[in-house]
Amino acid sequence: MRPSGFIFIFLVALSCLISLAVYDSLPDRIATHWGGSGQPNGYSPKHIALSTMPGAMALYALLFGLIPRFSAKPEYRHLFALYFDRFLITLLLFLLGIHIFIISWAMGYHLDVAVVISVLMAPLYYSVGHLLENLDPAWSQRKKYTWPSFDDKTSKKVQGKIAEGFKLAGIAMLLGAFIPQYTMWVIIIANVLVVVWLLGIIVRELLEARS
Repeated sequence: MRPSGFIFIFLVALSCLISLAVYDSLPDRIATHWGGSGQPNGYSPKHIALSTMPGAMALYALLFGLIPRFSAKPEYRHLFALYFDRFLITLLLFLLGIHIFIISWAMGYHLDVAVVISVLMAPLYYSVGHLLENLDPAWSQRKKYTWPSFDDKTSKKVQGKIAEGFKLAGIAMLLGAFIPQYTMWVIIIANVLVVVWLLGIIVRELLEARS
């Protein structure tokens, strides 16, 4: 097991322990979904609500933890695992944060939903960017871009540009948390711009490859 595997186990176990610790003090049904107004519009039985995130964390830790084993070039596996594990830890912390937020709301601590999501998503997006800019080009090349099959140099260039978009979106969402009245709009705009940025880069590379 990689050293990071113990961190994965700790975070999953922590989410389970938190659920067990608060189980008896929570109502039978608790809020698990919130609308654009910041008010809950969906509820679940507490045994489902308190097990969903720990279950998701365990699943991601198991499945995503195996991904570095399938890196295209053995000489890249150690570095790929290093950067990928950082992303996976950030993802697990994101899910743990959502889990704690749901429990906090059920206990009467009604935090601003948009601000919480913004604060949690910011490091996750930045981590995606960090992973992409350090990703072994051969990993993406193994997946085979279908139009056209980019060489390693082009693959690295595309990954780097897309990484910039994710990192900028993460920074924007974190800054958006300081303006609660506009936080939700910042989240929406940041996500839209990431998609536009990604498509724009791919289309540009396609046009350059055909010229």
